[in-house]
Amino acid sequence: MSEIKITWFGHAMFLFENPNLKLITDPFDEQVGYPVPELEADVVLVSHEHFDHNNVSLLKGTYQVIKETSPVDINNVKIEGCPSFHDDAQGKKRGTNIIFKWNMSGVTIAHMGDYGESQLSRQQKEFLKGLDVLLLPVGGVYTINGQKAWEFVEELKPRIVIPMHYKTEHCKIPIKGIEDFLKNATDIKHFPSSVTISASMLPVKTEIWQLASA
Repeated sequence: MSEIKITWFGHAMFLFENPNLKLITDPFDEQVGYPVPELEADVVLVSHEHFDHNNVSLLKGTYQVIKETSPVDINNVKIEGCPSFHDDAQGKKRGTNIIFKWNMSGVTIAHMGDYGESQLSRQQKEFLKGLDVLLLPVGGVYTINGQKAWEFVEELKPRIVIPMHYKTEHCKIPIKGIEDFLKNATDIKHFPSSVTISASMLPVKTEIWQLASA
């Protein structure tokens, strides 16, 4: 199996690359505060239609936008979604959100978007079983907070958790930092904005990988 390069641009925006596919998640615009990159990709996932997650116009070239839960197969990568809410009031405050999951180079990855529910539904738990990499919001206010995110980590037990959607020196959105999430963790690894993984190098027990934004 080939390796996957993961790059975090900040907030909930990542680029996943293997020899067959470039996949972007939740691209933001300049209002968020991070530098807006110029990128090309084959596919972009949009968890919901808010400005800090749906700026697909930053992408160059030809690409496919996915903002529905129906399964799609692109270049031998199956992408599927699970419905969720952006808040703990059945979407009455901030609407709906999609949890995306895909298998790339033998690694199963899930991106929670702006997940805001107080607990995982039975459907969501089943959808998120057996994850290798979980991209998890931890900043609270508009999503689950650090303590709730940690409860989900203990429940789902993914191999790798990459925290996202938290306050940094660049982020202008009024959310909290990563501290409340990390205080529960014992195995934390720090990386630059890009890291390479493969199915053969996945840890046996859950590790928290904190990436620096690009």
